[in-house]
Amino acid sequence: FAVEDMYWQEFIPHQARQYDYSCMLRLASNPFRTKLNEALEVVGLKMNKGLTHFVGETGEISYGGNKAFRKPTPKYFKILNQSRVSINCYGAGQDCLRFWEILGSGAMLLSQRLELAMAHPFQDGVHGLFFDNLKEFEEKFKFSMHHPDQVQEIAFNGYAHAKEFHSVYQRGKYLLDKIQENQPTIENPSQLKQQYIYWQAIKKSNNFIYYQRKYWLRIKNFFIK
Repeated sequence: FAVEDMYWQEFIPHQARQYDYSCMLRLASNPFRTKLNEALEVVGLKMNKGLTHFVGETGEISYGGNKAFRKPTPKYFKILNQSRVSINCYGAGQDCLRFWEILGSGAMLLSQRLELAMAHPFQDGVHGLFFDNLKEFEEKFKFSMHHPDQVQEIAFNGYAHAKEFHSVYQRGKYLLDKIQENQPTIENPSQLKQQYIYWQAIKKSNNFIYYQRKYWLRIKNFFIK
């Protein structure tokens, strides 16, 4: 995933934001999200009761309808943009759109650590705060509530890093650059070219009829099935 164009919101100072933290996880998609919500409730009660927050679902749906385009959920994006810290956890897969939506909103990302490798990765404590278990989550949540200036700095770093390296444009550019880097040369022909040269050599040999019959039979059986 990346920060799609529609996710970007204006970065406003955290002092002007309404919520100290938000957690808008759709619990049905992952049992760990329920445990995370319960841990958040416990640690939230232990801390200053003056903290403002939004915890709950807003009806956001990433993709839906016949064409699977995102459904507009303005309440969800408004809450993100009004949060100093927002929490993310895996849904049904190893990545989550919320990870990128939070970055695009300018809230500080407090997220379960992604296991996916990516170019220009986000660094813990620089672009966001990341956890692997509930204990680590509680520690980093407490830290983020007690250090508002550092939270804003981390949030801005994550926002700027995402804009520089993780926009839709940058995803496309990265892919095209990689294709360009791996263009075959005369000295190092592509695998497809090597296969073509090999096949031409077979056609010139006495084994051509054998190979033709062998592979044609395989293709014929495939279509019969």
